[in-house]
Amino acid sequence: MKRILTNNLLLKIAAIVIAMLLWASVQISEDTVIEKNYNIPINYVNAEYLEQNDLYLKEYPKTVTITVKAKTSAFKNIRSERFTVTADLSKRYGDDLYNKSVSVVIGVDSAIESSILELTCKTGSYLDLVLGNIQEKTFPIQVLTTGELPDGVHLSDQGFTVRPETVTVRGPEPIFSRLNQVAAVIDLDEFDGDVFIREVPLALYDNEEKVIETDESVTLSIEQVQITTDILKTKTISISFEGVSGTPAQGYRYSALHSDLEEVEVMGLKTDLAAINNIMIPKEELDITGASEDKVYHIDISRYLPQNITLYGAEKVANVTLSIEQLKEKGYWVSNQNIRIDGTAEQYEYEITTNSVLVTLEGFQEDLDSLSAEELSLSVNVEGLLPGNYDSIPVAVELRDGFRLVNNPKLQMRIQVPETSSEEESVSEFVTEETETESSVGEETETEESKGAADQPEEEL
Repeated sequence: MKRILTNNLLLKIAAIVIAMLLWASVQISEDTVIEKNYNIPINYVNAEYLEQNDLYLKEYPKTVTITVKAKTSAFKNIRSERFTVTADLSKRYGDDLYNKSVSVVIGVDSAIESSILELTCKTGSYLDLVLGNIQEKTFPIQVLTTGELPDGVHLSDQGFTVRPETVTVRGPEPIFSRLNQVAAVIDLDEFDGDVFIREVPLALYDNEEKVIETDESVTLSIEQVQITTDILKTKTISISFEGVSGTPAQGYRYSALHSDLEEVEVMGLKTDLAAINNIMIPKEELDITGASEDKVYHIDISRYLPQNITLYGAEKVANVTLSIEQLKEKGYWVSNQNIRIDGTAEQYEYEITTNSVLVTLEGFQEDLDSLSAEELSLSVNVEGLLPGNYDSIPVAVELRDGFRLVNNPKLQMRIQVPETSSEEESVSEFVTEETETESSVGEETETEESKGAADQPEEEL
């Protein structure tokens, strides 16, 4: 058997060749024409023709299905990326302004063009489109913030300066039903120094301050804006009052000022804040002319702030109450022992013969009640007065602030030569007479002695 197989080599080769020819014949007979579908993206050209008429593609297909007919063997080189579909928007058909048709052109790569037997588009030679209106509106540019400012740092009341201040939005009509504002977002964490300047991009936001995603159909007249603001510091300063102006009604007096606001917090640049520590309210703002009861003034503190300094917080008005009280009178009896005598002469004796003097004062009842007679300082001036009795010498009263002397107190006084002067004259006369007597006695004694000596004998002498 083995020999038979090895001796028929030519027969075997012939069998193989015949098999190959039969296989090739079968393959050739099976390379039939078939169809395949491909989904190809549509490239829309000449869109400016729509924009010139304020129109846009509202509803339109993004892809189109093409059918390719070719032999089976050809499809090994046919792929979807070898085809293009172009729709020319400048060539529109139809009477309806918003419902149009455009022609479709299918492009084929030259490498496979000869192998394609037939090429068709399922939608035919045209695509149906729905067009919409393009709108254009101008919006003020808003500023939205994120983050937080450092402690002690604030934004000025003027807020942010935006340049330019407005932007024009152009796009499909439906976008404007959602569009609430055009804004730039800044991060407060980035603030440093005294001035903040940033170039910030713009975005569209809805009512909930969420970004509206857009495509190339929406355009802005500007893409970004410059935002500037001052970064301000705060400082607490006191409020003081220069006083009041005018005179109250007769019998009344201004007694006190009360303000419900004694200090305020102000805001400004660091250099400006360094120059202010107090707000002074001029007295002309608080007029009590003719007042017979308390007066209340509402003072706007912001009017008295220097330039570039503003109030920080809600407290801006000081409610100032001016107390007006009716004056009362009260009398005080002052003992003569508490009355000082000024201008006395050494050669005279002075005696106040009035036991006490009535001093009537006007003032607030509370002050009058707290004052005692012993606290009053009374005096009389007797300079140049001669000895005698005086019935009406004016009394001077030294008053503290807040009191007015109502009456003109007077007193009685006696001025005389002191008794000690007469006694001294008597003593002086007595001393003089005694001296003269002694002198006379001395002379007589001396004479007698001389006479006696003369009568003595010479030898005794």
